[in-house]
Amino acid sequence: TMDTAIAAQTHDPSIKLKVGIVAVLARSGREDAFAYLREIYDRDPERRSAVAMGLAQQPDGENWSYLVRSLPILDGPIASEVMKRLATIDQLPEDPEAYRQAILRGLALGEKGGQSAISLLEWWTGERPGEASDPLDKQLAAWQAWYAETYPDRLAAELPKAAEGTKWTVADLMTHFSSEEGRTGSPEKGAELFAKAQCVKCHRLGNRGERLGPDLTNLSKRFMRKEILESVLFPSHVVSDQYASKTVIIADGKTYNGIVAAGAAGETVVLQADGRKVTLAEDDIEQITPSKLSAMPEGLLNDLTLEEISDLFAYMGVLPPTAVADNDASPAVKR
Repeated sequence: TMDTAIAAQTHDPSIKLKVGIVAVLARSGREDAFAYLREIYDRDPERRSAVAMGLAQQPDGENWSYLVRSLPILDGPIASEVMKRLATIDQLPEDPEAYRQAILRGLALGEKGGQSAISLLEWWTGERPGEASDPLDKQLAAWQAWYAETYPDRLAAELPKAAEGTKWTVADLMTHFSSEEGRTGSPEKGAELFAKAQCVKCHRLGNRGERLGPDLTNLSKRFMRKEILESVLFPSHVVSDQYASKTVIIADGKTYNGIVAAGAAGETVVLQADGRKVTLAEDDIEQITPSKLSAMPEGLLNDLTLEEISDLFAYMGVLPPTAVADNDASPAVKR
């Protein structure tokens, strides 16, 4: 098919054509067309926003769970439209994170669509913690308070904030990645930067690095580029239970914060935010408590130039290597 023929192409004409294909498939209303859209969603993270809009044309059945999963990645009118469509289906999320993401979408949209988030939350919960006559920001604040009270052990429903001194923003880097000079990088140089940025101390990529943090192998096949950037710039905004940071208190009163893993027999290893490992005897540990903060430190990209960030992301497979992109400079559409 035409879609599979251009699947690997990343230039503007191909991107526009891919969006058009999604729209045509969605308008057909055919179940086999929606099944193909779900297949695209699973295999091509960069197309998930457009595919979510397509799936929203028929938001029930198997499409519903895909739309709920898409909430963290949606922006602007697409986010508002998807939430409106979800509020027409008599089905409730089991994971509290869906409610958190609806609140976050409302905060991000503000007056340009935030009301759709409130309507969805009311539909899902049957509650109204604020007054319908309240200004939008006050209604969203009431939902934030509701979430904190209902799910006190979960991450707060607050938009991420850059730490003081943060050099790059998500918008800066996304603009850079879409530019001619930033859309590709050198994996060879990126391999050196993988160590310079301290990634290798916690993460596995192929046969290199540690396994204490999430495995970064095939990263681009699982997450959108924007999601990956946000996870680096705001590591405590979305924390997997598997890699959540913990506080370990030992008998002499010392505390250690980081990812906790089993060591040799009778030992526990704590990977701290600075990349240092501490090995503790299990008999010396008084208490281990969960933390809402990620063990991954902020500001890991501050010491890198834009060119170096492209190289690092090329090494991780998130950007294509320069030579490959050059060969794709004049893509031909097969019919």
